[in-house]
Amino acid sequence: QASKSNDTRFDLLTDDLEYLLDRLNVSKAHAVLGVSMGGVTAINFAIRYPSRLERFIACDCNVAASPANDQAWADRIELAKKEGMPALAQATVERWFTPANHGSDFFDKVVEMVKPANVDGFEQSAGALCNYDLKDKVAEIKTPGLLIAGDGDGKLPEAMQKFGIPGTRFVSIPNAGHLPMLENHEAFMEAVSSFV
Repeated sequence: QASKSNDTRFDLLTDDLEYLLDRLNVSKAHAVLGVSMGGVTAINFAIRYPSRLERFIACDCNVAASPANDQAWADRIELAKKEGMPALAQATVERWFTPANHGSDFFDKVVEMVKPANVDGFEQSAGALCNYDLKDKVAEIKTPGLLIAGDGDGKLPEAMQKFGIPGTRFVSIPNAGHLPMLENHEAFMEAVSSFV
């Protein structure tokens, strides 16, 4: 992250997506799909730029930060600053994958992707995850949406079914955690393709 850049927040990420579509001369996206932070960004895009998309898919995310998670993020940031991202990589990816897939090829590849992540970028992303609340805005969404979560992603499947976004349906992906497109690709793609 550049030293003079704005703090990473979901409105900024959403505006970045709108800017990207402008630069690509895409006036309206057929679908915006995001996972985790990308899922929040997809929902926020449907709120902020409803004329720029036909539908959205939000995976394994929430519509508001949880005060209970703030301390967990603070602890992760402290560990990353003290010991670097490699110290955080294994534990992070273990949270993202179901135990049955720990040590799988995808698991190992994701661990290797997390290890070289920039600590400042991680801190900025964690800051966004501790500082957002879309609950009061989701009822305004008019764009059709699909909500997806791996059935092994903690409390997210239950929480996502209570978002209250009009015109959305929820699909649970069996035998998957936070990254259902990796753990149960076939079921994930079936859910997506039936919607788009």
